Amino acid sequence: MDETNRKKTFWMGFLAGIGVAALAGLLLYSGGVLSQPVQGPPPSSLAESREPEVPPVVVEPAGPLEESSLPPESAPGESSAGEPSSSAPPSGREVIGEFAVLRDSDLINALADEHLELIYRYFDRSYRSLSTLKAEDLLDLFSPRTDEEYENSILNQLSLQMLCGVRAVRENDLRLDRYRYGIRITAFEEKSSDCVTVDLVEDSEVHFTFLDDGVDSNTSGVQHRFVLVRDAAGAWYIGSHEQDEDFTQQIWAKYLAARGASVLTDHDRVNAIFYDLYDKMLSAAERDEQSRQEQQGTARVDARLPANQYTWKHEYDRDTAVGYSYLWVDGMKTLRNNAWQIYGQNGTNYVSQCLYAGGIPMDCTGGQQWKWCGDTVNTSQMMIGRSASWTDVDAFYLYARSNEKGGPVTLTDGNVFSVRPGDVLQLGLLDSWYQSVLIAETISGPDGSPIDLLINTNTTDRIDYPASALLATNLRAIRVLGFN
Repeated sequence: MDETNRKKTFWMGFLAGIGVAALAGLLLYSGGVLSQPVQGPPPSSLAESREPEVPPVVVEPAGPLEESSLPPESAPGESSAGEPSSSAPPSGREVIGEFAVLRDSDLINALADEHLELIYRYFDRSYRSLSTLKAEDLLDLFSPRTDEEYENSILNQLSLQMLCGVRAVRENDLRLDRYRYGIRITAFEEKSSDCVTVDLVEDSEVHFTFLDDGVDSNTSGVQHRFVLVRDAAGAWYIGSHEQDEDFTQQIWAKYLAARGASVLTDHDRVNAIFYDLYDKMLSAAERDEQSRQEQQGTARVDARLPANQYTWKHEYDRDTAVGYSYLWVDGMKTLRNNAWQIYGQNGTNYVSQCLYAGGIPMDCTGGQQWKWCGDTVNTSQMMIGRSASWTDVDAFYLYARSNEKGGPVTLTDGNVFSVRPGDVLQLGLLDSWYQSVLIAETISGPDGSPIDLLINTNTTDRIDYPASALLATNLRAIRVLGFN
């Protein structure tokens, strides 16, 4: 991997040596990242991975947080896993979660221990699930009081099951064999003595088992809101949990499209819609994986361009484009280039900026344009306003497919494994396309054939993330050849 193109800023700090030196040596990972070993083989079949681990039914809240099931009590300065905490806040507040970093926050002492324990349980179970691709039960952490909260609890459980299921379908081993996550509390409000809201931002550094040991993948800037409620017995539960993260948002959008505008009071119907979506998604992922395997086998041949079909005057500086992509993602915080307008779904805007950094000029000619000179959409053949193709997934694809004048010369709808760093990949889920990402590196198997693509994106900020691990049942590649 070309380290000069890499912007690695996700440093967890240096772990203090506490306890027996031999034990610390076994547990510490290079750069301060703890290893999370995973036992046992990956799911052996789709049928095994598709069997729901937990039925999404909430009838009665489970028992309160029992003392026996809490993480073992840690000595000051240690996490529950017995590891020295690498980023304890100035107050000395303990990190309760497994393999977690508690980022500095002025609000951290506003939370009671039982609030943090509940939040960490949610994250710990989620990350353990992604380490085995077997979804653990999240529902006993919830106590939904309304129909809206019931839907929310099922969304949380099924989102985890869907991500585990789709990853289990892939030929690449997408279990996490080590991970480290951090949270920073950004807001805390006590609604009543029995209800609080907690806003936080999550970041993570993980290692997917199939990748070389030195290739870690980062996600940052994921915003969460927990509503925590206390029952009559004094036990705390999650009333609802929302997160502004691309995978979950896509699943929620698919659910809303199926159930309509009104909240469902029939909980059996809620379950049925989610499980129908679950089955459709895994079936589509199976078909997609078969297609990917076929494309891997012909990638080298498909990488050759048809003779005389494509011509261009100038070369695309793909190294500079990839370098720009690393400049505007970060392992711990959200980065955006304020020279451009920032959009909530920022992926295609980010990709357009990368291509522009690689030397491709804006194009305001003809019916299909690619430009950004201001936020207002303007289709005149002048350098004012913007084209929809600069920021919209489908409009960018339509421009790339049909452009015949200025701007980039591209090849669309080809083999997704015949791409190069600096090319563009678009992600689809069932019947829609939802994100554009930049290819940072291609990953080859022992025989030199391509097996995956590492991507960068800042819709949800991800660095060196394998395309096979993304929640996508369709991929389409846009090869950037050069420009006129």
